[in-house]
Amino acid sequence: MAERNLHPATDLSIGAIDLMYFPPARRSGATERSEPGCHEPVEPVVTLKKENGLGYVFITQCKRWSCDRRVYCDDAHLDDILRYTVPYPEHFIGISGYNPLEIAHSTHEAEMGIRSHGFRGVYVHPGSFGLTLSDRRMYPLYVKAIEWQVPVILDVRLLSAADHLVRLNEMEQVASDFSDLSFVIAQPQWSSEEMLRLVDDLANVNFCFDTPALLAPAVRGVVNSPAGRTRCMWGSNGLPWKEVLTEVVRLDSPHTRALLRDNAVQLFGLDHLPARKPMPFVESEEPPARIVAE
Repeated sequence: MAERNLHPATDLSIGAIDLMYFPPARRSGATERSEPGCHEPVEPVVTLKKENGLGYVFITQCKRWSCDRRVYCDDAHLDDILRYTVPYPEHFIGISGYNPLEIAHSTHEAEMGIRSHGFRGVYVHPGSFGLTLSDRRMYPLYVKAIEWQVPVILDVRLLSAADHLVRLNEMEQVASDFSDLSFVIAQPQWSSEEMLRLVDDLANVNFCFDTPALLAPAVRGVVNSPAGRTRCMWGSNGLPWKEVLTEVVRLDSPHTRALLRDNAVQLFGLDHLPARKPMPFVESEEPPARIVAE
């Protein structure tokens, strides 16, 4: 008998939805001419996505004050996302970014993405700006996200020693204050007891983990818990799709399908997306705004 093919396109991972794909974007003050590697070609990403049997890939408008990956830029702009989603709406879903140091421009650009281009959420890494989740500069995002009816993805990992460490009580306060808003906490570094407390006590709190995080027994305990199994999702975090999907399937969890696809479909309303026709991408002539520190 032939050896079983371990390609990740199995019944469990076909249609997997990647919530954490951060495309390379232009760096502040850089041009494509000075940094030719700053924009990856989109077509090879489409091909690779098809080969690995993924469903949608969330293209995130990443805005971070400090960044842990040299190949990523800390200030992605609307065009950096539209170059994926406009010509390939059947493959990519846009996620707006939020910059709490440029509230007016940032919320305007996020609204454009959501209202005009079908983006399905807003991403922010508050710790990289040195902010708590309950900082006054974060609240405009929460209010607008309720109006837009989209989840907020809170990336709470530590990217540098200067980042603010997000504590559990901050999340409890914000989730309680905005009970009508869905939150997705990406890459939390809390104990399993703390994460289970959140999902047990707060119905609007969800989690997103990459594959290395899922290898930790504490995280798997949350994913497989009665409350957590419907509120945990997966993201590649830039790691190769084939390898990381195969690792998730090898974990042999009874809730793999929910983790890789079903929970994201439910939370982001992906089963009733409005039809969007593929269109040629035309880059905006307006120069993107740059992050300005206070």
